[in-house]
Amino acid sequence: STGENRINNLSDFPVDRIHGTYFLTRTNLDDTHFELSSPEIDDIRINQTAQTVDFITRHGGIAILFNHIGRPNGRYVPDLRTDHIAAALEKVLRKTVKKTNGVLLSDGKFKLIGEEERQAVSEMQPGDILMLENTRMDFREQSENPSERLELAREIAGLAPKGKAVYVMDGFP
Repeated sequence: STGENRINNLSDFPVDRIHGTYFLTRTNLDDTHFELSSPEIDDIRINQTAQTVDFITRHGGIAILFNHIGRPNGRYVPDLRTDHIAAALEKVLRKTVKKTNGVLLSDGKFKLIGEEERQAVSEMQPGDILMLENTRMDFREQSENPSERLELAREIAGLAPKGKAVYVMDGFP
């Protein structure tokens, strides 16, 4: 991409184009600096993400959130799941945040996108919110093989109908 369609602030996105658009939102809620067993996460970060998600959903957008936690090195690590983040966001937003679980493969590898995720997205309505599992558990996320990383990116982008997706990088200057 040449960046010709880049918008630096979501508030600059044309409000009349938000309704029914899928916002693939990369959040910054890596809370590994907290105790893993603690349900608490960084209030500043959760509130910043909540503002972004609220803006999207208030105007009828569909929010699909993804995040990484820790360094599970492409393996499923139960302690590094995003359930507590989805619950914290749900509490702040006072809206349902549906959470999916990804796919644990027979060889022990983990894939972020499977049938559960595709089904959940197909059932989403304007104003809905979905949080995917920890992206770092997907073996392709930090792969040294660029084609594997691209495959994961295409799977995430492919959750939304063609021409109906906007990528949002939330929480990063």
